Amino acid sequence: MKQLILSCKKATYYMSLREEGKLSVTQRLQLRAHLTVCSLCKLFQQQTALITKNAAHAHDHSNTLLSNEKKEEMGRLIKDITTGN
Repeated sequence: MKQLILSCKKATYYMSLREEGKLSVTQRLQLRAHLTVCSLCKLFQQQTALITKNAAHAHDHSNTLLSNEKKEEMGRLIKDITTGN
Protein backbone atom coordinates (compact mmCIF):
# COMPACT_ATOMS: atom_id res chain seq x y z
CA MET A 1 0.00 0.00 0.00
CA LYS A 2 1.29 3.44 -0.90
CA GLN A 3 1.87 6.09 1.71
CA LEU A 4 -1.17 8.35 2.12
CA ILE A 5 0.63 11.36 3.63
CA LEU A 6 2.60 13.48 1.17
CA SER A 7 5.40 15.90 1.80
CA CYS A 8 4.79 19.47 0.65
CA LYS A 9 7.45 18.98 -2.03
CA LYS A 10 5.63 15.95 -3.43
CA ALA A 11 2.26 17.73 -3.15
CA THR A 12 3.47 20.66 -5.28
CA TYR A 13 4.87 18.17 -7.79
CA TYR A 14 1.46 16.48 -7.94
CA MET A 15 -0.17 19.86 -8.50
CA SER A 16 2.06 20.32 -11.54
CA LEU A 17 1.15 16.88 -12.82
CA ARG A 18 -2.54 17.68 -12.35
CA GLU A 19 -2.15 20.87 -14.45
CA GLU A 20 -0.83 18.64 -17.24
CA GLY A 21 -3.62 16.08 -16.76
CA LYS A 22 -1.15 13.39 -15.71
CA LEU A 23 -2.32 12.62 -12.16
CA SER A 24 -3.48 9.10 -11.30
CA VAL A 25 -6.50 8.41 -9.11
CA THR A 26 -4.24 7.42 -6.20
CA GLN A 27 -2.16 10.57 -6.58
CA ARG A 28 -5.33 12.68 -6.71
CA LEU A 29 -6.54 11.16 -3.45
CA GLN A 30 -3.17 11.67 -1.81
CA LEU A 31 -3.10 15.29 -2.94
CA ARG A 32 -6.65 15.94 -1.76
CA ALA A 33 -5.81 14.48 1.67
CA HIS A 34 -2.68 16.64 1.90
CA LEU A 35 -4.55 19.80 0.92
CA THR A 36 -7.12 19.26 3.67
CA VAL A 37 -4.41 19.52 6.33
CA CYS A 38 -1.82 21.85 4.76
CA SER A 39 -2.87 25.49 4.45
CA LEU A 40 0.39 26.52 2.75
CA CYS A 41 -0.02 24.02 -0.07
CA LYS A 42 -3.66 25.01 -0.42
CA LEU A 43 -2.54 28.64 -0.81
CA PHE A 44 0.09 27.54 -3.35
CA GLN A 45 -2.63 25.70 -5.28
CA GLN A 46 -4.83 28.81 -5.37
CA GLN A 47 -1.94 31.02 -6.51
CA THR A 48 -0.93 28.53 -9.19
CA ALA A 49 -4.50 28.41 -10.50
CA LEU A 50 -4.62 32.21 -10.64
CA ILE A 51 -1.30 32.40 -12.50
CA THR A 52 -2.39 29.71 -14.96
CA LYS A 53 -5.68 31.49 -15.62
CA ASN A 54 -3.99 34.88 -16.13
CA ALA A 55 -1.26 33.42 -18.31
CA ALA A 56 -3.87 31.89 -20.59
CA HIS A 57 -5.71 35.21 -20.71
CA ALA A 58 -2.50 37.10 -21.53
CA HIS A 59 -1.73 34.64 -24.29
CA ASP A 60 -5.14 35.31 -25.85
CA HIS A 61 -4.14 38.97 -26.26
CA SER A 62 -0.55 38.45 -27.39
CA ASN A 63 -1.39 39.32 -31.00
CA THR A 64 -3.33 42.46 -30.13
CA LEU A 65 -1.79 45.58 -31.66
CA LEU A 66 -1.74 49.04 -30.12
CA SER A 67 -2.97 51.98 -32.08
CA ASN A 68 -0.41 54.63 -33.07
CA GLU A 69 -2.06 57.05 -30.63
CA LYS A 70 -1.60 54.61 -27.74
CA LYS A 71 2.02 53.97 -28.72
CA GLU A 72 2.73 57.71 -28.77
CA GLU A 73 0.99 58.19 -25.42
CA MET A 74 3.03 55.37 -23.88
CA GLY A 75 6.20 56.86 -25.34
CA ARG A 76 5.41 60.23 -23.74
CA LEU A 77 4.69 58.59 -20.40
CA ILE A 78 7.95 56.65 -20.50
CA LYS A 79 9.86 59.78 -21.43
CA ASP A 80 8.20 61.74 -18.59
CA ILE A 81 9.03 59.01 -16.08
CA THR A 82 12.66 58.64 -17.18
CA THR A 83 13.35 62.38 -17.35
CA GLY A 84 11.51 63.16 -14.10
CA ASN A 85 8.91 65.47 -15.68
